[in-house]
Amino acid sequence: MPRTIYFDYNATTPLDPAVREAMLPFLGEFWGNPSSVHHVGRRARALLDDSRERAAKVLGAKPSEIVFTSGGTESNNLAIFGAARLFKPKGRHLITSAFEHHSVLNCFDYLEKKEGFEVTRLPVDSEGLVSPEDLKKARRFLLFFFLWDEIRRLRKLFCLVDFFPFLFVGHNWGNNPPFSC
Repeated sequence: MPRTIYFDYNATTPLDPAVREAMLPFLGEFWGNPSSVHHVGRRARALLDDSRERAAKVLGAKPSEIVFTSGGTESNNLAIFGAARLFKPKGRHLITSAFEHHSVLNCFDYLEKKEGFEVTRLPVDSEGLVSPEDLKKARRFLLFFFLWDEIRRLRKLFCLVDFFPFLFVGHNWGNNPPFSC
């Protein structure tokens, strides 16, 4: 049998055995709808709330700031539409890279075509990175700049702090972001 070498961990990864073990009770024993008022639902709600509190503690956030979604597309929709609409009174100019996942690009397309936003799609270099100079040129009011989840690109985000320190307002990183350039 041929050996498989899998290079698409950014899209889908095999389930870690420890994660599988942690999930099993929720696929059988604790299966209730956490919005239901009966005892099965209340138990599911308690476990969900506990998970939210634990995640918030790890991330240094409030439990009310943690939102669980069914996957990446739903998360992208929630983040992009939510941020764009929240900050719409401050400006309608959105900036993204031209090389994002379709679930990201489709959000920006929708906001541009249906809600009157102006979208700037910045090119990326051979490593998939946006040039800080291109970002500086595109910026009139930086309403929303979305970076996909590759670690190298996240690291480059921290390099942009010199150009856009307000991107980091509200984070507890101070002068020590979790990655360095």
